[in-house]
This record gives sequence, structure tokens and C-alpha cells, in this order.
Amino acid sequence: MATVTLVYGEIGAGKTSYARTLEARGAVRLSLDEWTIAASGERVHVDMGVVDRVLDQLMLVWPSIAKAGADVVLDLAFWDRSRRDEARRSAASVGARVALVHVVCDAAERRSRVIDRSVSDADSFLIDGSGFDWITRQRRVDPLGPDEPHVVVDTSSATVASGAAVLAAARGLTDLDEMLRTLEPTARPGEYVYAVVDATTAAALQPNAMVVEDEGVTVVLARDVADAAGLAYEFVAAWITLTVQSSLAAVGLTAAFATALAREGISCNVLAGAHHDHLLVPYAQRSAAVAALRALSETSAD
Repeated sequence: MATVTLVYGEIGAGKTSYARTLEARGAVRLSLDEWTIAASGERVHVDMGVVDRVLDQLMLVWPSIAKAGADVVLDLAFWDRSRRDEARRSAASVGARVALVHVVCDAAERRSRVIDRSVSDADSFLIDGSGFDWITRQRRVDPLGPDEPHVVVDTSSATVASGAAVLAAARGLTDLDEMLRTLEPTARPGEYVYAVVDATTAAALQPNAMVVEDEGVTVVLARDVADAAGLAYEFVAAWITLTVQSSLAAVGLTAAFATALAREGISCNVLAGAHHDHLLVPYAQRSAAVAALRALSETSAD
């Protein structure tokens, strides 16, 4: 089943950049500004009649692409609720799933981006600061309704930088003995599963973990979420977090707890976060796994 991603957001939010990331993963991208400029040969004066005709044609074309089984990313702004509803109906008519992505960014950065890209991007309209201000004042943008499930993607530089700062601050322990003494394994409530999906479905699901592979996107998520989405899975796991803050450069920790679990006949799949290691073990053996890890920690403390 093909996935159709509707990219929604205000001018300069980063909609086309986001759409290009999905294109790089194999989706067919249709961007309104590019097609309008190609049709009119004009980057300075925007003829709304041309814009509307191009949009109408793109809305007619993309369902056949999705029907053929290809994922499609629609970078068409979708400021009008009626257009979003039309896209959902068209996707349903060809048996495609829909993912709605709201791309956000603070107003000052959006304004700066629009001015900068006017100079550097031949596929963008030439818009100066006053033009940006006029558009944001005059153009009506229908907000997403409570009946429109969506994923929010924040492209603000401050948001991206804060994530990098957190990663840099997460230095963690490197001494193996100290890490083993302070493992403190904690089991999360609930059952977790692995499933393989496409990139846009993964974004819509907001999984607990995600790995991009050549064969598809592996997601780890709560079993009830997977069931609700109709996903296939085999391995049902318990999620155990080692609350010790270990360094990503630490040597020997994975080998130590994997060996301790192997002695008890417990398989272990490891996810390394910036702050902690997370273990996914067979759900039926969750209590035995926690006990084995605590025994390892206690032995190391002696």
C-alpha cells in the first residue's frame, strides 16, 4: 500500500526541505512552487490563476502514481482545509494511506529563510521582507482540525541546536566496574514489538525507536499501537532500561550484560540512547532478565 504524505505549514517553515528528505528515500515529490515556476516561467510576479490551475492538475495526477504503488509526498502547502479533505478522499479512492505532517518554525527564522532562498534557489519565488510580511498578513491559513491526525516536525535552528547540546552534554560513565555497580535496570510497563514500515508511516506512528535500513524502516513501538495500525510482528518484548548514564564510547558494558542474560537463556536486543542503554527481551522472561541484571550489578559491587 502506498503512502501519501501531505506537507502542511506556513511560508518558510521548511516544507520543501522536508519533502526532499522523503524523496531521497524513494517517494515521488510534487512541489507546487517548482511546478508553477516551470509552467509560468516567472519567479517575480505570482499569477494566482496559474497557481490554481497547476494545483488542480497536480491533484489530478498524483492519485495515479499512488495507485501504481509508489509513495507520494505532496508539498502543496495545503493551507485550505478543503484541499486536505480532497487529498484524503483521493487517497482512499486508490487504496493509499495518508500521513499529514505539520512543519513548523518560528516566524523570524521563516522570514530570514524566505529572503535567503530568493537569492539562492531558482525553484523559489523571489520574495523580500515586505513580501513575506504581506503574505503572512493577507493569506488565510486554515488551522488543522481536531479530526486531522498529524505529526509535527519542528525545523527551527534553536530546536535542532538544543538536541545537539543535549547529546554533547550526555558524556556518561566509561569505567566498566562503576557502570556495572550502578546498572539499576528498570522495566517499562507494557509490551513492545518490532515492525517494518515505510518512512512516512514511521513518521506518522511516532515509534519509541526507529532504524532506517535498505529493506525498510524498522520501528519499535507499543504492541497496542502496532495492533491498532494493523502491523505484522513476531517478537513480543519487554523494554528494560539501564538507568546508569553510560558513555556511547564505553567499552565492555554490552558484552557484560549480554553474557549475564545468555547464561539464563535470555535473548537480548540492544538500543543505545545518548543517556542510557535499552534492552528488549522476550516478554515472558522479563522478570528473569531484571533479576539477572541486578545479580550482575550486585556481584560487581562486592
